[in-house]
Amino acid sequence: MAIGELRQQQANDLRAILGHNGLVLPDDLEVDPNLERDQRFENAPYGELAARLYSGFVAMAASSGDERLIKLSRQGNILNGAYVMTRILGYGPPAYAAYLENQPQPDAPVAELGNIMRRSSDIVKIFADCDIKSNHTFELNFGLLQYKPLYEPLPFIIEPDETDQPVFGPSHRTLLLTQTDIMSRRLGGDIPTEPDPAARCPAIGRVMTAFWNAGVDECVSDPGLFAAGLTETLAA
Repeated sequence: MAIGELRQQQANDLRAILGHNGLVLPDDLEVDPNLERDQRFENAPYGELAARLYSGFVAMAASSGDERLIKLSRQGNILNGAYVMTRILGYGPPAYAAYLENQPQPDAPVAELGNIMRRSSDIVKIFADCDIKSNHTFELNFGLLQYKPLYEPLPFIIEPDETDQPVFGPSHRTLLLTQTDIMSRRLGGDIPTEPDPAARCPAIGRVMTAFWNAGVDECVSDPGLFAAGLTETLAA
């Protein structure tokens, strides 16, 4: 099977695991205590959230009884994707605190931040819709691995979109410098000049959005996530 056909099959299978109800995380969800913990989190609750998102997905695959879907759900890149996603979510509170410096203080900042993040799910495509080497450069420069961001302490911002709705997105400076890094690597031959369209992550679309929305819901409802982050950053 060609790489493009394989990616399409994986995309179809990932959507089949979720069905039409999105990623469901029941209160009694069991997280494997032996699950490898990621070392990139200074804030442990976001690492635990990633483990919950991944475990919920594995549980949904298991409920299907389809061995092919079960095997797919347990791939390491899905767990890594969950860690990347919750690492991005962890930048929501400081980005929102910076945004509020020039805005009236809302009555319910956690709920408002949740609304902003829900309408900002496309942020994940920046890191997923590219080849592996470009993806690594994005993750490294934006501080999504075990290192701090390369160019700015806070590489994400919240600003109004074309409809004047505040959205969460990449810092313009870090994005531009990262794109320049990648272009330099292309010119140097380290990254292919013509990216393979089949290299994009098969989870882009409904599956990735389901993970993001479930993560945002958990961040809003868990006092150790958005609420704790806003308390810390607003106090600072």
